[in-house]
Amino acid sequence: ESSGISPAASANASGVHLAYVRQFDTADRPAGVYYRRFSTGSQTWGESRPLYTSRYLRGVTEETANVSISASDSNQLYVVWDDPAREQVFVAASGDGGATWEAPFEVDRRAPGDTPTVLGPGSNSPVIIWRAGHQSGSECTQYYRSRPADTTSWTSPQAIPGIEDCLASAQFIRDDGLLYLVGTIQQSGNSGVPSAMSTYIMAWDGMRWSTPRLQDALVGMTNPDTNQRIDLQCLSAGTVGDRLSIAGCDRGTGADIWWTSKPLGDTATWFPPPAVWEGPVAVAAASAPIAEVGLTTDGGGGTHAFWFEQGGDQIFHAARNE
Repeated sequence: ESSGISPAASANASGVHLAYVRQFDTADRPAGVYYRRFSTGSQTWGESRPLYTSRYLRGVTEETANVSISASDSNQLYVVWDDPAREQVFVAASGDGGATWEAPFEVDRRAPGDTPTVLGPGSNSPVIIWRAGHQSGSECTQYYRSRPADTTSWTSPQAIPGIEDCLASAQFIRDDGLLYLVGTIQQSGNSGVPSAMSTYIMAWDGMRWSTPRLQDALVGMTNPDTNQRIDLQCLSAGTVGDRLSIAGCDRGTGADIWWTSKPLGDTATWFPPPAVWEGPVAVAAASAPIAEVGLTTDGGGGTHAFWFEQGGDQIFHAARNE
């Protein structure tokens, strides 16, 4: 594929699964997101197939194209991408190793109540994360949606707790039944020059996120041969057994590739204690940002919620018994 950019790959026992963006737009092969599989059995590549087509993708570059793919040992495949010009995020799923695919599911888009200056959406229980502004007031809010096991529905968008700065990079790794998010944050100093990266690790247990854990050991490293400071960036993480391994490139004077590892330890201590409150429970899916909410109870023990949506002229009501 001579016009393919931003390739993403994932492997399992059945082969190597590749997703990429095609920029060229022709009648028989329109611009869009495509998928191909290399079969370990036949040692050949299958034909490429479009998962999503959009003429807006003709204008994306390596820097603006975002495609991710994940393949599980049970041949569940997920491809996630965004359409930057339309500010939409999508996911496509396959349950048979890429032979057939569900129609793309829209994860998020710019909401009707978002102001023009608010950042729009960019890009086992699968989890999708992306950055958007919406009602948070911050352009660095990281949102997520998950798809509980044995269902075909995705949860409502929710903000990942504990992350207040923009993630410069993020990657998922799986190990021992947990999903880990390794994210890096780079803040600008007083002079506007980027400062050193801060790296955080969070765990997802299928229901909730752990508290972000700052990896201090990755900042302030020095080369023992030269005593030069190592500015470790472009991180790549993985797990073997109970150890987390991270490789990165030194953007400082040395310009070397470095590797380090550490035991993950008891990840149960990463999660906050159970909350006294139950829930939260999704009441309804709103089509616009919520403007105001009211709550009351009746004499029979029922609870009633009322709310408005921005720009609308309706009052919505939901009731709950017991």
